[in-house]
Amino acid sequence: MERNLPPAIQKICNEHKMFDYDFFAMLNALDWSKKGNDELVVEPLIDYLAQWPDEVIFTFENKMSELLYAIDNPIIAKELYQSDRFSPDDFLYSRCTALIKGKAHYNAILMQKKKLRKNMEFEALLYVPAKAWAKKHQQDPSQYPHSPQPSYETGSNQELWVTI
Repeated sequence: MERNLPPAIQKICNEHKMFDYDFFAMLNALDWSKKGNDELVVEPLIDYLAQWPDEVIFTFENKMSELLYAIDNPIIAKELYQSDRFSPDDFLYSRCTALIKGKAHYNAILMQKKKLRKNMEFEALLYVPAKAWAKKHQQDPSQYPHSPQPSYETGSNQELWVTI
């Protein structure tokens, strides 16, 4: 383990878990002055994660996946699309917007006090961990060795999807 890591980063490395607060604090690295080019918006977050041990990158992805899984809900999807027919990928990318808008917005979506907005997506967030790892190791992102748990794919939260 690397020495002289900030206490929050050291804790993530030791425990292989991250608090929601830490995850959303890391999203503050997103550069909204580059709005309109999602790849440029996420670049500072990629740089931030690439400076830490792999455990931080993997734990960030697991937390992201956990949060996306929690709002993988057919009720949220039906409210968004006004139909039972929709693209699972589009719903995933829409769920990503709940994360980038911050903890309060995410929690309002989770508690179904707010709705996801139609035609808003932020797919680029999904690739941040692999790109951070690739940058750190000077590898191709396709070589990324981690699979997030739980899965963030639409329909993965079977407990919720079984009820429809």
